[in-house]
Amino acid sequence: NLVMTLELARVAKVLDELGCRWVTMKGPVLAQQVYPRDDLRTYADLDLLIDPNDFLSAVEAIEHLGGVGIETDWERVLDEFKGELNFALPSQVVLDVHWSLLYNAAIRSQFRWRDDEVLDRRIRVPLSPQVEVPTPDGVDTFLHLALHACIAGGQKLSWMRDISLAAGLVDSFDEVLRRARDQRVGLAVGVMLGRVRRTLGEAPWDVSLEQALCGRERWVDAIAHLDRVRPSERWHGGSLTGHLVCGATRSSTAASIRQLMDRTQYEIGVVRADARHPWRQRFPALLSLVAQPTPPRRAQSPAFRDAYFTAVGHAGAGRR
Repeated sequence: NLVMTLELARVAKVLDELGCRWVTMKGPVLAQQVYPRDDLRTYADLDLLIDPNDFLSAVEAIEHLGGVGIETDWERVLDEFKGELNFALPSQVVLDVHWSLLYNAAIRSQFRWRDDEVLDRRIRVPLSPQVEVPTPDGVDTFLHLALHACIAGGQKLSWMRDISLAAGLVDSFDEVLRRARDQRVGLAVGVMLGRVRRTLGEAPWDVSLEQALCGRERWVDAIAHLDRVRPSERWHGGSLTGHLVCGATRSSTAASIRQLMDRTQYEIGVVRADARHPWRQRFPALLSLVAQPTPPRRAQSPAFRDAYFTAVGHAGAGRR
């Protein structure tokens, strides 16, 4: 925790000196904000959200600090139009640098999540007696934690505890409902809040909030049934388990069903490409369905990297 906090302070100083619009999420800031002791929440990386207009400058500054980019397949990064790049700092701390909090263009097209408004509403909180850092306000923190957890599969107990405790940062659950509806994330947030309540056995919000967020969508009934017959504590590793359904949640039942079908096809491709995938050992009958040669790796070019940063800059110009 100390190493992570020191690295965040070092990066924060550089970004502030550049005049970047940015915030940090989760990690040491969330640990200090909502947990009784900051060593009660573990985390593996630091997350930053940078205004896309400042993204290239921020990346160059992080590289100047010794950050080494983890990305190698720049054609895929451009194809997916990823909302983040990953760096390893000299201390081996991993830094996820986002220009969008939604992972790729396909996910962003399903919601109306507004990162620019998150940056507009940012607040500053103490990281140490000497350092303050910007972070999303309480409502945006709560919404982002729930949305991220849901579309990532919703299976981790640590995510659920984060959401439960982060509710203490919310001044008005009416504002949670307003922003969620405005950004079309109500179903995903409501699904995750319901999962938190069922798993932990309690919640600091009223069940009526979940109902208002989800409306009449039948998808929430499917998730509740899944939690009853296959609770998350019984899930096993691998992406073809219960969290596949939760992670398919989008802005409506119909969109969620389409996403589930797409994700199933994608996961079959993952099994095809990995001869050691655990599902091949657990279900030998899958071999007849997925045993296909792995396609050759595509050649890479620095031009894809340049095109990616140009596209991010255009996305930032479109937000002005």
